[in-house]
Amino acid sequence: MHDDRKGAFDALTALAWVLMYQGDLDGAEKLAKELLDESQRLGEPRRRALALKHAAYVAQERGDAARSTALLEEALVLMRQARDKLGVAILLNVLGENVRSSGDFAAASRFYEESLGLSRELGDAFWCAVAGINLSICRLRLGQPGPALALLT
Repeated sequence: MHDDRKGAFDALTALAWVLMYQGDLDGAEKLAKELLDESQRLGEPRRRALALKHAAYVAQERGDAARSTALLEEALVLMRQARDKLGVAILLNVLGENVRSSGDFAAASRFYEESLGLSRELGDAFWCAVAGINLSICRLRLGQPGPALALLT
């Protein structure tokens, strides 16, 4: 039964992302609430973090950056508890995107630096590239072209 619930959670997560990418924020938000409820029942920090991440994306799309950031910070704590280093690296990158969109390039840099470090430790080339590019953008915006270029070479 528990495995069925995990499978249902994963299917709902996928559907929630599809709805969001199709622009159905009401549907995506409804599923985000279901995911949060189901993740609570499952009692798994990693799945709870994933549900919070989805709710954060919906909040960001609705223009509520503060709520989005708060949800992502809560998700990050849970992902760290779950000891999912890749999940942590991804959430750090998303947090960086959130604060960068508000113009706080120094804070975003800190998130990207930690994401890049974890991605390197894991040997994940994709997330190394994503975090490195994002960090280089912040460095450029902070007037640091040399360090920005070093990240890209």
